[in-house]
Amino acid sequence: MKWFLDRFKYAWSGLCYAVQDKSILIHFCFACIAIICGSLFHVASYEWMWLILFISLVICGEIFNTCIERIVDYISVEKNEQAKQIKDMAAGAEFILCIGAAVVGLMIFLPKIF
Repeated sequence: MKWFLDRFKYAWSGLCYAVQDKSILIHFCFACIAIICGSLFHVASYEWMWLILFISLVICGEIFNTCIERIVDYISVEKNEQAKQIKDMAAGAEFILCIGAAVVGLMIFLPKIF
């Protein structure tokens, strides 16, 4: 049982490290804004499902992106093209997630605003 509970301690520790990164903190702030807007506009339960799904995907994507960047920086002290490509591809994946989240947010909130 201790082994199982320790996993939550490690996960919480990882989240505490994550929110120290400005990019991840910004995504948490946008998540809070989306949750507040969802509450104010009384979104339906299926809309909450999409909001929570994309909030989770974007935050996890940014955490993975940050981890990849830190690993590459740790392994490759000097700048090289391959390291740049790895970091750029990770950032590109996060960008795609953010675009998807923005589209879902617009599809949910624009009809409620207008």
